Amino acid sequence: MAHVLIVEDDDDIASAVRDHLAREAITCTHTRRCGNVLDMLQTQAFSAIILDVMLPDGSGFDLCRDIRAAGHTLPILFMTARSEDVDEVLGLGLGGDDYITKPFTSSSLIARVKAQLRRVQSYGEAASSTGPAAAGVAQRQDTGSASQGRTVALGTRCIDLAAGEITSPDGNTNLTARERALLEVLIEHPNQVFTRDRLFDLVWGHDHYGDPGTVPVHIRRLREKLEDDPSQPQWLQTVRGLGYRLRVPRT
Repeated sequence: MAHVLIVEDDDDIASAVRDHLAREAITCTHTRRCGNVLDMLQTQAFSAIILDVMLPDGSGFDLCRDIRAAGHTLPILFMTARSEDVDEVLGLGLGGDDYITKPFTSSSLIARVKAQLRRVQSYGEAASSTGPAAAGVAQRQDTGSASQGRTVALGTRCIDLAAGEITSPDGNTNLTARERALLEVLIEHPNQVFTRDRLFDLVWGHDHYGDPGTVPVHIRRLREKLEDDPSQPQWLQTVRGLGYRLRVPRT
């Protein structure tokens, strides 16, 4: 059963979120402060986090950064009354997976949360069906496909979708669920150009309530993990006027 952590100082809002998700058989744990969240993540298994931006003991943006720095890759959905585009871009750039603006409808909330849970579940099912090393691209064995095998090497870095990480001489970097899904699409179609809107449909889904403008934010985050110089990407490239492609060395 899915278990969502709600980090929200308004008890009425937290109660409404919990009631909405309970109707979908999603259990919730609520905390009003961000100071104990990292400890909770160490001791309890959560499927996703709904995170308020303005909390009494800190910023949800800072907490998101700390969660990602600690290596946690579960989906993070920001929930805030601040609707400025700059806030959404900042939250996604720090490692968030979605952005819910208050006030919200129950249908919008449920759709967003379930979309994140489905994405996480799809990787878990892939791993359990053929073993822990077989999730993501590992389950595809098409001859000549760039996704053949468990990993894809790009220079000194190696993408392992099954493990959800990128390894380099400097160490390992974890991928969020959304970053992993985006990379999977690009790896499955090496050197193919995708428009921003097409990537949004493939990774976020047609029923997702959101803006395709989030795609460049995630592309930038991936470049920071993949590229020696993210400002001059060698692998995850922009094709001016068309979109994005992952340049995979031909063997």
